[in-house]
Amino acid sequence: MKRSRLVDSFNCAVEGLLYVLKTQRNMKIHLLVGIAILFSCIIFKVSVTDFLFITFAIAFILVCEMINTGIELLSDLLVETYHPLVRIVKDVAAGAVLIASVNAVVTGYLLLYKYISGPIEIGVGRILEIPWYWTFLCLFGVMIVAIVIKIFLHRGTPFSGGMPSAHAAMAFSIWMMVSLISKQPIVVALTFVASLMVAQSRVASGIHSFKEVFAGGVLGVLFTLMFFQLLSKF
Repeated sequence: MKRSRLVDSFNCAVEGLLYVLKTQRNMKIHLLVGIAILFSCIIFKVSVTDFLFITFAIAFILVCEMINTGIELLSDLLVETYHPLVRIVKDVAAGAVLIASVNAVVTGYLLLYKYISGPIEIGVGRILEIPWYWTFLCLFGVMIVAIVIKIFLHRGTPFSGGMPSAHAAMAFSIWMMVSLISKQPIVVALTFVASLMVAQSRVASGIHSFKEVFAGGVLGVLFTLMFFQLLSKF
């Protein structure tokens, strides 16, 4: 009986975690950024002590986000109409998440700066060395292709909605350019996370579906690869 209760408790905890991941956009963002930072720690061989502090900061913000979600759901369950005290409770819980976020950013910056400052400077320097019009032509080409596909498919408007997502296409085009030029893992990882956040925001706002965002990302990556392959022959 005790074993069964222990297993049930574990299942409930996992289901609660999955619920927050499925329904809360901020939780998804925190988790993706946290995973990217942990991978960066492994790549740059961060010391065990620094790694533990960073892991604790990431876990702390995830726990605060889950508690905030629980408080919001409980408040909505108990009070169906607007009440100023409920708003205050929600604001206080959101403030706790904000403090945890600031703590994570400061902790990550102070501990990781000595490991990533050199590679970031090298990566950004390589990006700045390429002619500015290469970037402009590539992004302009991605946008034109995305608009033409939308017009051909009669889906959405040229600059909003439809198949594929032009925003996701341009975001992942930038990521692919950084990957090809910089070749610094931390710069590539940070750009990839930023691209994911752009794509996820389009889905969360209801402007695009997952398929439209995915198609846009694939378009941006493939177009950028072909563009730079052509440039390399000249």
